[in-house]
Amino acid sequence: MPKGTFEIYTNIAASLNDEDGRVIVTGGSTEEDVISFEDLVILASRNVFIFNPNGNTRYPDGTELLGHWEEGEKMPAKMPATRGFATHVPGAFTRKSFPLPEEKRGIEVGRATHHTVVLSDGKVLLIGGRWTQPAAYYGIVEVDMYDPVTNQWTRLSNMPTFPDDADAGYAGRAFPGVSLLENDEVLIFGGLANRLEEGGKNGQVNFINKGPRVPRSSAMVLNPRTNEWRRVGDMNFPRSGPLAAQWPYKNGLFGLAIGGSMLNSFPAPSEVYDSSTETWFLLPTEPETPTKEDTIRMGTGLTDGTVLTWSIPLDGIEMRLVKRLHPAGLQGE
Repeated sequence: MPKGTFEIYTNIAASLNDEDGRVIVTGGSTEEDVISFEDLVILASRNVFIFNPNGNTRYPDGTELLGHWEEGEKMPAKMPATRGFATHVPGAFTRKSFPLPEEKRGIEVGRATHHTVVLSDGKVLLIGGRWTQPAAYYGIVEVDMYDPVTNQWTRLSNMPTFPDDADAGYAGRAFPGVSLLENDEVLIFGGLANRLEEGGKNGQVNFINKGPRVPRSSAMVLNPRTNEWRRVGDMNFPRSGPLAAQWPYKNGLFGLAIGGSMLNSFPAPSEVYDSSTETWFLLPTEPETPTKEDTIRMGTGLTDGTVLTWSIPLDGIEMRLVKRLHPAGLQGE
């Protein structure tokens, strides 16, 4: 890569689905984004890179590897800034703030641990994420769209607030589910609602995590063509950090929420969003339901219309509870 990334939340990659098979990589953090290694104060970068699998890259020692990272005019401009920090940045998990070095004052940051959605026309949406990493759980409200044809960014409308769903007037969602639906609409559901506020006395800068840190049940849909949001039916269970998928494969009618953490329980029962009715219904009970030890839930849609899921324990040593979800679990089939 043009710049190496590291730490807990690095960058997010997605296929552009174009004829060249290119891959876009956004955000994360590089060495130049580090404020303090000792205190883990690391900013989210605005970097955007595109990898092209065609051609070769030759290194000074004569080694050649397939593919190349695009440069010059083909290189995307940096993503739009999501926030600027004048003199201080927040610490990882405390209210303590850290002064910025003189050369970094007024710095603008991008995203880490965000969602990347590629639309059918190749345009790329960046949704959510954090300003720094690692960090307490707050979500970015801005949504940005990149057009790889024109190499231009567009800032879309911010995510809306739903005060009746414990968002305390802040639209940001940490660890929501995000699924691409038919007609290139994007479903966003669940997540935690809490925000980072800048405050302090006598000129001291503090960053305080505020708001209810409880999973939410509300869901909304973004139409990126019209740049409009609408609220849809709530989930049956509030959840944060669910596995989100589109199901059946290439049908686009259903958004899938598997697991995720509830307030005092883990995991949440799995359910499906039906875009024809804009409502959710529960899936059959999973065989060998994951426990709190199976904290990280992952999965992917397969070409036969099924969804493969697996869990990873906190120690990250091995996969556990690998299961396949079949369309026969859908209502009416």
